[in-house]
Amino acid sequence: MITPLVTLLESEYDIKDPVEELAGFYSNRLFLTKDYFIKVTTNEIPTPLYAARLEVVGQLHGLVPVIHRTRSGTLFVDDGEHYIEVHTRIHGIHNSCSSSMSLAHIEQTASSIAHLHSSLDNLKSPAAKLIQSVAGEHFQRAFDHQLADELREYVHLVRNIPYSPLRDYMQSELPILLEKIPHLKPSPEEQGIVHGDLHDLQLLFGEDGRLKCIADWESMHGRSRSFELGFMLDRLSSDTKKLYYDDSIPIQRFRHKPEAIESFLQMYAHTWSLPDANSMMDEVLIEAMGRAAGFLKDIFSHEAVNYQILYRHLRIQNIGRIEEMRQYL
Repeated sequence: MITPLVTLLESEYDIKDPVEELAGFYSNRLFLTKDYFIKVTTNEIPTPLYAARLEVVGQLHGLVPVIHRTRSGTLFVDDGEHYIEVHTRIHGIHNSCSSSMSLAHIEQTASSIAHLHSSLDNLKSPAAKLIQSVAGEHFQRAFDHQLADELREYVHLVRNIPYSPLRDYMQSELPILLEKIPHLKPSPEEQGIVHGDLHDLQLLFGEDGRLKCIADWESMHGRSRSFELGFMLDRLSSDTKKLYYDDSIPIQRFRHKPEAIESFLQMYAHTWSLPDANSMMDEVLIEAMGRAAGFLKDIFSHEAVNYQILYRHLRIQNIGRIEEMRQYL
């Protein structure tokens, strides 16, 4: 990949610096040069939608990646298999897992997200309208009429899973998923544009502690603000990074942080209107069910499955802790 990418960067962007690949990412391939950040994504997303998302990001100001155009003026390159986009590299930034975020971090984050939501709601371009018309994949999966039947089938297959912590998780979560399906109701709020995957690891802070950038906008779609805020609050009240990488944490262990939730909501409300608290948690529950259902389908549709990785994904979607959060809102 490196050699063709170097050639493309020189021909399309006049970038001649050495290219270094970043390891540890499963959904995209990420590369760095001295002054640029390059994202390479498989072209599974329809090209018009991908282009619309980049166009909308380009219309926002502050806290979004600065996208460079090609010699021909496009925001990305489609090589037939991948989309390649180039951003200005921000030096000296890092993400902070939720447990290490101070209240000042959280308040600044809430204010920034509120301003971004305000900006998104004011966009009236064809690109914005296209994104707003597209539902998130996890939302669609949660309302698939076949979901309940598939989950019942998985219940009978759970005993064949060789990795016992995953098996234990599914034995506790599958009945809850089946119980919740008949009660799923999308938020009645007006639909807007959401980031789509907004959590602590997407927030990039500078050495001065200030929020510099919100990353990974490729999941933008049309959804209620209840979803976006509920998803963010769910992640703020758990340690996303530690849950993902530390296999020693028991599945049911979960530390709520009501002061973080309260600070976030108060600061957001200074700029933009807050949705109903129950609506936020209902939307997060819908998202969690859609994600969990997708991972379960992966488990049973492939002969060679990395059960440990799938277990890490599934445990982050713990349905019980989302229900428990309601008491703090």
